[in-house]
Amino acid sequence: MNSNAPSLVLLAGDRGGTDPLAGYHGVSSKALVPIDGEPIILRVMRTLEESTFRERLLIGPRRETLDGAPELRAQIDAQGWRWLPPAASPAASVATALTQVEHAAGVLVTTADHGLLSASLVDEFRTAATATGAALAIGFVRHRDVMTAFPNGRRTGWGFADDRYCGCNLYFFARTEAKAVAELWCTLESERKKPWKVIRLLGAGALLKFLTRRLTLSDALGLLGARAGADIAPVLLSNPAAAIDVDSIADWQLVDRLIRAG
Repeated sequence: MNSNAPSLVLLAGDRGGTDPLAGYHGVSSKALVPIDGEPIILRVMRTLEESTFRERLLIGPRRETLDGAPELRAQIDAQGWRWLPPAASPAASVATALTQVEHAAGVLVTTADHGLLSASLVDEFRTAATATGAALAIGFVRHRDVMTAFPNGRRTGWGFADDRYCGCNLYFFARTEAKAVAELWCTLESERKKPWKVIRLLGAGALLKFLTRRLTLSDALGLLGARAGADIAPVLLSNPAAAIDVDSIADWQLVDRLIRAG
């Protein structure tokens, strides 16, 4: 354990029922979807092993999935992970996780479907997130950079006055008050693919600015933070691969092809 390093939370739960991508591959959880013949979660865990963390907490997959995945159990034991069952949603899992890990040097949160995650990307995000001084820092990549790097991909982008952005499933909770953001997001999570509905909950003025492209990303995060009582800062990452998670068959085909190509 390194007392000067942040804690790590890896989310590996499924969003209710059988995940369509898991069903396509005949596995019980999206975390077990194979990338170059290996469950994606094992690749992500091995990547995270290259960075230093105070402690490691894995949220999900479900107990029955874990019991049927001896390779995953072995990696959990070998790397010293603690495991907890997933909550009802990713945001709820984060809120739970933040009560279970040490906060002294912050908590980094990412997801088990982050198939192109690299140690350099993790370190870039950690460094930039810490430098913001915010209670919560969230990773983003410009949508145009993602589409330039992966022209055949389909990525959800949120359009703001300053640019269009993709999320990266990278979060750094620097202070305990940021837990309130995770709790607030539990009420907004079902609308995550419809940004105007999320912005609407921040007030009519915010929605009007968003619809007329007068609301910047920093403005929106500032309003969300004010609502939760914790300041939030965006972190713009240089690598478009940060925005690629494995949510669909097309995503899987892209990531699998890139990993196989080396």
